[in-house]
Amino acid sequence: MKKISPVIWLLVLVVILVIIVCIIINNSKNKANFDNNQMQNKEEFTQVVNEEKQNISSKLHEIKKIEGLEIGNINLTYAKGLSKIEADVNNTSSSVVQMMEIKVTLLDKNEKKLVSIDGLIKKLEPGQKCQINMSANGDYTNAYDFTIVKK
Repeated sequence: MKKISPVIWLLVLVVILVIIVCIIINNSKNKANFDNNQMQNKEEFTQVVNEEKQNISSKLHEIKKIEGLEIGNINLTYAKGLSKIEADVNNTSSSVVQMMEIKVTLLDKNEKKLVSIDGLIKKLEPGQKCQINMSANGDYTNAYDFTIVKK
């Protein structure tokens, strides 16, 4: 059996190292392209103001109606581990609306549920207004839309 010279071993080692470096560089480029595509496809519906993250989705801010009530002026914020929903409620009907348990479901752009939050609307006379406040642990400020139903 012939002995392999050290020069050939060195040459084989160099070729293997070049191949490994090429693979690593190629994987890095693919990951960078994947990350860039992900960022371009992800829509952001938030902004940060005074260390508080705020939702700015126009869909989330549309008026919703339930049982003669209009829910509007919705504000979804996140700070210190807590997402908060505040909204104005207006009884636009001609009759009294009794106290009502509700469930608000925040949705992403693909209408997938992010979280459901239970709330309570007090008894409202015709034309009367109030505000509802609900909260959930976690950051849900990138919600696109929401639904509201009577429980």
